[in-house]
Amino acid sequence: MLKSFFARRDILALVGASMVCPMTSADPLSAFEKAIELVRDAADAIEKFSLSLKSLVSSKESTYDKDAAKRQRGVLLDLSARSTVLLRTKQTALVGAIDMYLDLPHPTREEWDRTIAKVSELLGSVKNLLSDVSAVRSDFVLTNAYSNLVASLNARSMALGSLQLLQMPRTETDRFQLAKLNEEYRRLLYTFELAIQQLNAYISLA
Repeated sequence: MLKSFFARRDILALVGASMVCPMTSADPLSAFEKAIELVRDAADAIEKFSLSLKSLVSSKESTYDKDAAKRQRGVLLDLSARSTVLLRTKQTALVGAIDMYLDLPHPTREEWDRTIAKVSELLGSVKNLLSDVSAVRSDFVLTNAYSNLVASLNARSMALGSLQLLQMPRTETDRFQLAKLNEEYRRLLYTFELAIQQLNAYISLA
């Protein structure tokens, strides 16, 4: 389903030596490096959400948790379904589009624009999900899992926003960083899938 985290190892090995190129900006981090950090932060936030859900599941002997799960069932089922669609379609499509771009020997501006367009589509879906989650009025908002969910969606929105602003890679260093960014996004997808599994386990308590 998801490609191996090391699927782009060939690219990383090919251009790894080029990382000694000096930065032309006064900012010590390039736009690609900033995007990598934001994607990594988003994956960490999703992992925290997953762990908080796991904690809820492990406390399933609590009557409150069982009753709460029943009351929240409709809301959480919708969240699970939409998250699964997001994972299976637009998020994996973004990773695949970047893979295809990196495989091109001489990519054009049009090909880069088509790749970045995938980011815009995904960002819109994440923002819609965040808006709906923020409007939830159920017992779920009282849990740490809910606050971690909102934080993870905010972090993902920020990461995608930074990707949306990336300029077309011009150097081998840029291509290396784009490949590294895609590996970090693969990790994000993996943690997101685990979070959905934990969410479904919590829903099953009801």
